[in-house]
Amino acid sequence: MLKRRGIVLSPYDLHDKWIEWLAGAELNVLGLHGGVSDLIEFARSSDGCSFIAKLEDLGIQVEYEAHAMGWLLPRSEFDTHPEWFRMDSDGARTGDWNLCPSSEEAVEAVCTNALSLAETLSYSSGRFHLWPDDGKPWCSCKSCRALSASDQNLLVANSIAGSLRTKYPRALLGCLSYLNTLDAPARIRPARGVFLEFAPIRRAYERPLGDPSVPENSLHVQKLDSLLACFGSKNAEALEYWLDASRFSKWRKPAQKLQFNERVLQQDVAFYTKNGFRSITSFGVYLDAEYLGNYGPPPIAEYGSVLKRA
Repeated sequence: MLKRRGIVLSPYDLHDKWIEWLAGAELNVLGLHGGVSDLIEFARSSDGCSFIAKLEDLGIQVEYEAHAMGWLLPRSEFDTHPEWFRMDSDGARTGDWNLCPSSEEAVEAVCTNALSLAETLSYSSGRFHLWPDDGKPWCSCKSCRALSASDQNLLVANSIAGSLRTKYPRALLGCLSYLNTLDAPARIRPARGVFLEFAPIRRAYERPLGDPSVPENSLHVQKLDSLLACFGSKNAEALEYWLDASRFSKWRKPAQKLQFNERVLQQDVAFYTKNGFRSITSFGVYLDAEYLGNYGPPPIAEYGSVLKRA
């Protein structure tokens, strides 16, 4: 049985119908996705506070899910602390993406800012989603080069989780397995409070994930098996794209109408629950007022019905 049934939207997708849709579909988690500064601005605004309060009154938890590394370690620090940042394959320090996980000072700065963000935003569920830069490279310095992107990602996640739990003892932090971190970590093991967040963005959606005749889906299943062997299924979350109009529109507006396949969704949800997942959510970015005007209501009720029956 699923404990957590959710959808992930950006603040710009929200309109008055969403409260009705979420409640009617019996979803109990709304993830808000976007730049950290945008999420803070929304959460502090009068409209944002009112919207979040209405959801929480209905028993719907609000979480924040962001590629947060550029906020946790501001790029402006590069001028004074280049050693905090990653080394590229040519041996040059660069302040473009992520960080050098072997730099204790860099990791300490990330953890300090993660605690600050936790205090700024309300994480009522106790689940945090502070992701690295979106599919970007990690460090190739002498101390890091033996660690894969997945290992470096987990090394930082472990530190953030430990820092969060000094103030929030039950805090849980998702370790995003996605694009260049889809392989299981080989050298680093997850610390207490770190859970698997599996986001198979490059799978095929016209067929079920567990269909062995689809090469890209079969590959994702193999990787998931290794990830579950590393992380276990406790608190694991499937972060899917069944409702993600932005993905299916190639991240360009105007959004195309979703080609929602309820049969695939049913088989995917059965696959995840069989593998121990009790938390399932899907991006639904671009399901905004413009989408509603162009195509009518998206299939939120149908989506919620499948998750509720799981």
